[in-house]
Amino acid sequence: MPNTLLWADATADDLPLLQSLRFGNQLYELEISDWLSQDAGKFLGQNGNFIWAYFNRSGDCVGFTSLSTALWNLTGSGGCSALVDIMYIPALGIDKRFHSVGSGEIPFPDRYLGQMLNHVIQEATKRKRTRDKLGLLTHPDNGKAADIYQSKCGFEKLPLYYFVDSNPETPYFQWIRKI
Repeated sequence: MPNTLLWADATADDLPLLQSLRFGNQLYELEISDWLSQDAGKFLGQNGNFIWAYFNRSGDCVGFTSLSTALWNLTGSGGCSALVDIMYIPALGIDKRFHSVGSGEIPFPDRYLGQMLNHVIQEATKRKRTRDKLGLLTHPDNGKAADIYQSKCGFEKLPLYYFVDSNPETPYFQWIRKI
């Protein structure tokens, strides 16, 4: 696979490199930059949180993923709601220079985003302990990501919405999959 990515555990020393990435000009892309500059340092300082940086064979930093745990309000089979401990992807992003690398001609699992998502799903599976679900959020305007999570990665959209502190007026979609 010519576009194989390499990854490394990110540390606080790596944050300036990740903060130099540009994800685009849409609100949901700018929020990823904000997360890296405002929240990633605190995030890394907490036990059980991870960030991975991804590099192409030329040594360019392509993007990052993150992994943590969270309590989500999920509805069970009987219609009752309960707080469930899940694995959670708080943020991920690909530098806009690499958004289209391999689009169309390369199967999704071999594209940069496919490799990054596959890796973070594998990491969640390794670290899940008793957690059997992996969740993430999408901005309602990020239909492309929502389509990828659903059609390529097995996530299902929940009927509930989530409001984030950085954008309290916007209901984010919650996505969940088994791991």
